[in-house]
Amino acid sequence: MRLNFRWKLFLGFFGFALVVAGLLVAWLLAEVSGGMLFPGSSPLAAELRKRLLHFLLWALLILAGLSIPPALWIASRLNRPLRLLDEGMREVARGQLDTTVRRIRTYDEFEPVIDHFNRMVSDLAALERRVQDRTKDLQQLLAERDRFLALSLDLICLAGADGYFKEVNPAFPRVLGYSLEDLTLRPFMDFVHPDDAAATRRQFEGLIRGESTLFFVNRFRCADGSHKWLEWSAAPVPDKQLIFAIARDITDRKRGEEAERALIETRLEFEIARDIQLSLSPSSAPVIDGFDIAGASHPATEVGGDYFDYLPMRGGRLGLVIGDVTGHGLGPALVMASTRTCLRSLASASYGLEEILERANKLLYESTPDNCFVTLALLQLDAAARRFRYVSCGHSTGYLLKGDGSIKACLHSNAPPLGCLAELGVDSCPEFSLEAGDVLLMLTDGVIEAESPGNQFFGDQRALEVLRANLHAPAGAIVEALHRAAVDFSQGGPLQDDVTSLVVKVGPLPQGS
Repeated sequence: MRLNFRWKLFLGFFGFALVVAGLLVAWLLAEVSGGMLFPGSSPLAAELRKRLLHFLLWALLILAGLSIPPALWIASRLNRPLRLLDEGMREVARGQLDTTVRRIRTYDEFEPVIDHFNRMVSDLAALERRVQDRTKDLQQLLAERDRFLALSLDLICLAGADGYFKEVNPAFPRVLGYSLEDLTLRPFMDFVHPDDAAATRRQFEGLIRGESTLFFVNRFRCADGSHKWLEWSAAPVPDKQLIFAIARDITDRKRGEEAERALIETRLEFEIARDIQLSLSPSSAPVIDGFDIAGASHPATEVGGDYFDYLPMRGGRLGLVIGDVTGHGLGPALVMASTRTCLRSLASASYGLEEILERANKLLYESTPDNCFVTLALLQLDAAARRFRYVSCGHSTGYLLKGDGSIKACLHSNAPPLGCLAELGVDSCPEFSLEAGDVLLMLTDGVIEAESPGNQFFGDQRALEVLRANLHAPAGAIVEALHRAAVDFSQGGPLQDDVTSLVVKVGPLPQGS
C-alpha cells in the first residue's frame, strides 16, 4: 500500500496519542473495575484488585511495546530522505555540483522531491559548465584583444567626456615617449600642438554631441619636445560618456609630402631657371670677316648659372663674355640675367673694359647675398686690328693656340670674382695680337671639372687635346666636340654643372684688307 507523507505523519502521531490514551483509560478502568468486581476491604479483594491492575498495566505496556516498531519505522521513513536532502544541499552549497542524492523508495512525496533535486543539481552543473566555457571564451577574447592592442602600430584609446584618456594601448608610449601614467593623468589637450588646439577642440565637441570623426589630422607633442602628425578616426559611446578613437602616425607621410612638394617647387624653379638661361643665350654668333665664332651652353641636370654672350662695343669692337654664377637653381639664374643686362647696358654706354667690370661688380656687390658671386671673363675683340684685350674675374683659364696646336698664351685670372669685394681693382688688361690659324678657347668649370666614375676630372689638358684634334674643324664643331668629350668622359653619369665653351677661330685676312 502506498502512503503519502501526510498519512505517515498522521499515523505516527495517532499511534502515539492512542498509547497515551490507552494508558490513561487502563488506569481509570483498573481503578473503577477493581472496586466493582472486587468490592470490600478484605485482604483478598485488595489482592485481587492489585493483580487486576498489574495485568492491565502489563497489557498496556505490551501494547505500547508493539506500537514502538511501527512508530520507529515511520520515523525512519521520514528522517532518512530529509537527511539525504540536507547532505546533498550542503554539498551543493560547497560548490560540489557533481553531487547526486541516492534515490530511495519512500512511496511518498519525497521520491519526486529527490528526483527534482537531482535534476536541479544536474542543471546547475550544466549551467556552470556553460558559464565556464563562456568565461574561457571571454578570457581568450580579452587575451586576443590585449595582444592586438599590444602589437597594433596604430594608437588606440578610450577617452572620456571630461577630456582625459581612460585607456591607451602600448603604441601611445612607443610613439609619443610618455608613460601610461603621464598620458592618463593629464588632459589630452595638453599634448596637442598649439596651432592645432582650436581645430582639435571643435572635433572633440562634435564627438560629445554624438558626431563621428574621420581622418582628422593634428600634431601631438612627444616627450622629447618634437611633434608627431596623427590622423584620427573616432566614434562616441554616448551611453557611457566615452569616445573610442584610433590614430595613425603619419609623420613620415607628411615629411614625404613636404619633400615631394619641395621637390616640385625645386623642379619648377629649375625649369624656370633653365628657361631663363636658354632665353638669354645668343641665338646665333656674330658674322665677322676673317673670324669663325661659336659658343654653346649645355645645362646640366641641375640648372646652374653659366652664361656666354656677344656684346657690341664702341669703335666696332665685339665683346665676348663667358661666366659662371655660383650655385644652382632659380637664384643663380636670376643673378645671371641681371649680370647680362648690366653688361649689355654698360657696353652700349661706351664705357671701357675696366670701367664696365668695375661698375658691374659694384652693382652685384650691393644687390646679391654675401655667398653669391660671378666668375667672368670679358674679351674685347678688335677684328679690324686683329687684336684683343681681356679681363678675367676669377674665371677658369682660357687658351690662345697657334695653328700648329701649340699654346700661344694662357689667359689667367687677373681680378677677383664679381660681387665679392666692394672695389674690383683691375690691375691690367693684357692685349694680344691674332694671326691666321690662331684659336681662342674659353671654358667654364663645368667642362674641366666633368668627373669620371673613377673620380677623375676632365681637366684642361684633355680639353686642349680635343681642341688640337679638331683644329681644322669649324668653331661650332669644336664647341660640340668639347661637350661630347665631357659627356663621354663621365661615362653616362650626370654632369654636375653646365658645360659652356666659347671658341674663336682666326682665318686669313679678307682679300682687299
